[in-house]
Order: sequence, then structure tokens, then C-alpha cells
Amino acid sequence: STTSIQRIRSSNPYSDDSFNGLDHTLINMPPSTDVRQAWMPDGSPVMFGSNSPHFEWLAENEYNTELTNRWIASQQFGLLVAPGLRLQNNWGLDAYVSEYNRFLNERPWRTATGNTSGSTQQQKSTRTTINDDLQMIMDGRPIGETGVTVSALVGGNVYMQDAAFVRGTGSTIVIPDYYNLSNFASQTVTANLPTKRRLVPGYGEVTTDYRDWAFLRLTGRNGWSSTLPTNANSYFYPSASLAVVVTDALNWHPRGLSYGKLRLSKAKVGNDAPPYSLSTRYVTGSIAKGANNDIQQFGGPRINFPFRGQPAYTQSTQVGYPGL
Repeated sequence: STTSIQRIRSSNPYSDDSFNGLDHTLINMPPSTDVRQAWMPDGSPVMFGSNSPHFEWLAENEYNTELTNRWIASQQFGLLVAPGLRLQNNWGLDAYVSEYNRFLNERPWRTATGNTSGSTQQQKSTRTTINDDLQMIMDGRPIGETGVTVSALVGGNVYMQDAAFVRGTGSTIVIPDYYNLSNFASQTVTANLPTKRRLVPGYGEVTTDYRDWAFLRLTGRNGWSSTLPTNANSYFYPSASLAVVVTDALNWHPRGLSYGKLRLSKAKVGNDAPPYSLSTRYVTGSIAKGANNDIQQFGGPRINFPFRGQPAYTQSTQVGYPGL
């Protein structure tokens, strides 16, 4: 019996990268620009444009963080039932909570002119996966004096996965440097209830070996999945392969060919569906970005649902199919 437990914690604070990164902006600065002075005597940042503060201000006031806490555990158990016959079980757990946060502080020069600034996006994702394999394994056994050896395996598996996330966004910060979601004039919260997937397959394998130069292998696996229709959630997929080591079968070892093998195989593969693919779901209603821009241009309020306490939903653009 072997047990393994891992505890992993990874924390990664970082600034924007790629096209929006500080390095990209710095590379594009004219060589004549002096970037050594970041602050004015009154403590305000040096500006490279009406809304382009110095890089040091950006690094301190606009950044991202990622934090992941993870547990990985496994348990392997083996029992010799009889000579050449083993019972073994492999169980594994992978569970983690991942937090992503984006913080954009107030830009005082915008506030001074009556413009809004400051935003945040805060997201937490959780996922738990459990995978268990139980197998009875028979090592190769000779069949009399025929030169044939047979080995076999029969097993079952249980696979379970739960996942969920919640995300909050806010715009127009009220108190600078305070990133609680309630400190933003406009707030939106989206979330997914846990998505659940259960898969229970059974499988078997038989391998026949003739004098260590001919091999016939047959496998079969049947899966039952929670993501398929209840009256059609079972699917079977077999395989067969025949291999012959020609050089050993013919006792033929010419110069320059120490080993030659021919193999013929045929297999069928099966899979289930992503969770909740059988029906078309409803999602939180939204107004097209262009429409919201038009509304605000004429002095109207930006529309995000729930709007003034009224929720709204619309059919997802991903269409479900109950006969999948």
C-alpha cells in the first residue's frame, strides 16, 4: 500500500503583459524620452499624455494577482490473491481553489475633470476530481504444452468531477486603494452552480501469446455517463490487434535486420459529452455593447442585468440536443 499527499500553494502577482504590457509601451517610447523621473514634486505621476501615466504609477496601481491552493492525493493498494493473480486499486484526488483578481485604481486626473475611473475583476474557481480504478490482473499462464500463454485483466472505474466559479466585476471606484466589490459604483456578479460529471466504465482485456512471437490482444470497455440521455447513456467500444514478430517466427535474421514485426489492429473509440449538453440553457440577459454606447451617448444609463432590480434571461447561443 502506498499513499501520497501533496499540498501546493502558488501565488503570482503580475502586471499586464503582451500588447498592454509595460515592456511593450516602453519599447515604443521615443529614445529621447527621459523615463527616469516618475513623480512630480507634488506626488502626482509624470504624464506622457492626457491619460498615460508613468510606468511606475501603472505598476503600483494597475496589476493582477493569481492564487491557487491545491491538494493532490493518491492511494495505491495491491493484494496477491493467489500466485499470478493480483487485485489492485488506484485512487486519486485532485482538488483546487484558484483566485484571479485584477485591480485598476482611481486615476485622480480623470476624477478632477468629472470622469470615472478605477475597476476590478475578482474571480474564484473550484474543481474537484476523483478517479478510482479497481482491477483484477492475471499474469501470463501457459496452456499445457501448446506454447500458448494467456494473460487477462478485468476492471472498473469511477470518475467524478465537480467544478464551479463565481466572478464579480466593478467599475468607478469610490474610495481609492480599496478594492472591495461594494466600493464600486457599478457592480456585476456572475456565477455557475457546480457542474457535475459522473462516469462509470467497466473494461476487460485478454492477451494470447504464442511462443513469444505471435500476440493476439482483445479489449472491451463499456461506459455509463451522467452527461448522456438516461435511456441511452451506455456505450461500448472494443479493440483487437494481432502482432507477429516475423524474424522470430521464421527464425530469419538476415544481416541488417535484427528485428521485424507486423501488426494489424482495429479499434472503436467512445466518449461522452460535456456536462449539460442535452438542453439549451438560459443565461443572464445582456445588451449589446454598441447599444449601451448609444444609450450613454444620449444621456441614458448603462444597462446591465439585473437592471434596477429586474433580472433578465435569454437562451444561450449554444444549442443543446437531447438525442446526443
